[in-house]
Amino acid sequence: MIKHFLLIFFTSIIMQAGWFDTDIYTDNISNQELVDKLIKQAKNEDKFIIVQATTNYCPYSRAMNYKVFDKKEVRDILKKEFIFIKVDVNSLSLPLGLDKHYTNITPTFFVLNSSTQLEDTYVGPMSKDGFLGMLEVYSE
Repeated sequence: MIKHFLLIFFTSIIMQAGWFDTDIYTDNISNQELVDKLIKQAKNEDKFIIVQATTNYCPYSRAMNYKVFDKKEVRDILKKEFIFIKVDVNSLSLPLGLDKHYTNITPTFFVLNSSTQLEDTYVGPMSKDGFLGMLEVYSE
């Protein structure tokens, strides 16, 4: 009984700390309407779009969640300057015809301009510094 209480107690503390908050950086988008909305937002705000092709079981994508996307510096730049769309390719097709550029390696990052033209493709996991370097190429 005490073990159950302690488990619930510590879980609630962790959840209040925000460690289990869900957001666009760690959650896969599985709704085509939301993808369309984000693409429209990128056009309206004249922002680059980053589409991450991932799967729920990809260890490299999961590692990037806590080694890259959990970092405030990365989140701030993504939020300010980009539209980020993370797609689980097992549950949703990649938008904007990116399927033809996808090589079945996760994670894969597609960078598109606000007109939805493909600028570049980055295949494989990245360190925080590597990811920030990629963002710097397309930052204002």
